[in-house]
Amino acid sequence: MKRTILLLITCITLTACKREQITHIHSPADLAPLVGQRVELVGVVGSGIVPQIQGVDLWGMDSLRGQRIRVTGTLQRTIFKPERGDTGRAIDSRRNGFIAPIDRGSGVFYRLEAATYQREPQP
Repeated sequence: MKRTILLLITCITLTACKREQITHIHSPADLAPLVGQRVELVGVVGSGIVPQIQGVDLWGMDSLRGQRIRVTGTLQRTIFKPERGDTGRAIDSRRNGFIAPIDRGSGVFYRLEAATYQREPQP
């Protein structure tokens, strides 16, 4: 009897849990309103200074350049603004002290936090 009740409570708890929602990004124009949310990107990792998919930096994924992957993570944004006589100030969407290891000048840059990936077959 106790096992049945425990099993029933476990089933109810598991079905009541909300599944984490992941937004699929199809275009760089979709990025701004999704900052702070779990997102998924699918594409070929670019071969620029920083590996990217759809304008999102993939720090630490240099070995995946040229490969088609599916990557999931929390979208974050850093805005670099020039200041009077200074090299610039960064405004980041997180308070974790992220500093890009490469200075690309002023602009808006997106990255994935806690990213996981899997290789996808080439179309």
